[in-house]
Amino acid sequence: MEQIKKIKDQLIRLGAGLGYRGMGRRQKLSFLAMLFISALMPAGLGYAGVMNSVLTFLILLTAKGNKLTRILAGVVFLGLSFYIPVGLQYGRIKYPLVVSAMQTSYLEASEFLREVDVTSLVLMLLCIVAIIVYISSARAFSLTKKMKVAALIVCIGLTVNSYPKRSIAGLIAYYDKGNKELADLARKTQGVDTLEISGVDAKYKNIVVVIGESVSRDYLSLYGYQHDTTPWLKSAPGYFATHYVSAAPNTFMSIPRTLSISDGLNQQTKNNAVVLANKAGFTTWWLSNQGFIGEYDTPSTVIAMNAQHQYFLKQGDYFSDNKDDFLLLDKLETLLNGEQKNSVFFIHMTGSHPDACERLNGFPVNFDIKDMPKISCYLASINKLDAFIKRADGLLKRTNQPYALVYFSDHGMTVDRSARPVRHGGEFKQNYSVPFFIMASDIKEHITVNQPVSAYDFLSIFSWLSGIKSKNIPAKSITDVNSGDIMVFDGSRMVRYVSLPDNSLVE
Repeated sequence: MEQIKKIKDQLIRLGAGLGYRGMGRRQKLSFLAMLFISALMPAGLGYAGVMNSVLTFLILLTAKGNKLTRILAGVVFLGLSFYIPVGLQYGRIKYPLVVSAMQTSYLEASEFLREVDVTSLVLMLLCIVAIIVYISSARAFSLTKKMKVAALIVCIGLTVNSYPKRSIAGLIAYYDKGNKELADLARKTQGVDTLEISGVDAKYKNIVVVIGESVSRDYLSLYGYQHDTTPWLKSAPGYFATHYVSAAPNTFMSIPRTLSISDGLNQQTKNNAVVLANKAGFTTWWLSNQGFIGEYDTPSTVIAMNAQHQYFLKQGDYFSDNKDDFLLLDKLETLLNGEQKNSVFFIHMTGSHPDACERLNGFPVNFDIKDMPKISCYLASINKLDAFIKRADGLLKRTNQPYALVYFSDHGMTVDRSARPVRHGGEFKQNYSVPFFIMASDIKEHITVNQPVSAYDFLSIFSWLSGIKSKNIPAKSITDVNSGDIMVFDGSRMVRYVSLPDNSLVE
């Protein structure tokens, strides 16, 4: 906000040179509105800087030369102003932000709005008022026809490669890209898979694949975090990977790249873990607390539709209520008591998705991070995950049948002491560093796996765990996988995980 004040001061000095003191009252009001818009709009769209503020002012000034251009400029800035609360926190419009918004439910959207910093909302509302004042105000002085034409030409020239144009173009392009990616997923899923099963040596009658949500590995005491968020997991028997890295920084991009054959840029969506289990003779279930609108509305549901049976806690995601993840275990218990064939259960949690406080559903918050109640809730949601896995493992034990349970989170989170302390992002290692572990009826020790493991190797691990031999997917045990220099998809390109900066741990 200090930067915005500096920009405003500079623009006021500019205004003094343009004859501000000689203007009438209404003209002064319009001029001040232009100053405010010019100071705030670049910062609100992630393009903060004196030059962009001056550019904004000149666009508004030259657009005022013609009524049509004044209204058009005002409408454009009015539309962009609704991004200000997001832009002040996340920066420029990016593909991960757009695709996350595309699959956000009504409930999640309302939670997001409740978390937005009040100052950001006030600034947005003031900007809207300023834009309305600008649109409704007349020119400060009369112009000849030639001057109007000159103002129009200058205005068009200023906007040719301006940040407002780039913001709008980016939004349209990213929205189109998201729809095309989803349509491509649906098209590929409707096609025929090319998986070739050469044999099955099923070691476990029941396999549970738990897909977590928004859990950053750094905040599990299992991996050394100072607050005891995972008291059961830190001593439970199983394989625990200390350097597992997700495929991408949000659910939309991560799930299809993890569960299907993918090099990061391309997915063989039909060749996924669910289809692999089907072809190997397993009964497959997809149990989800992520909501369901239609078969092809999110990448998760596209893959879920391959399961022989689906169970969604929420039907009609956009107006669905907040269901507790533990209800998924109630359903799992019923299925385990009745299922006779070898089965694979894919369980998709809402986990720690913001707002984490809303995910607790009465689960106690036993942590108190000073002045950071949202982070305390986030830690409590991880504590709840610990209880969730403990109960799931107990349900499997009680069947007295061989079982395996694998857990991973689809992506991590940015956690800091900002106004929005737990949020999605793609610029830090912590947006990709997530927990991964395997438990099984025949694993009796707590085994740490220290080599790097990429989510792009999940299918190989799943093939090994389920005893499926496929010509397409080499089966590898968790101890045999070494993904080396891991690459992640950041929303536009593949980047080296080790090249990303660290986000400081909140203690």
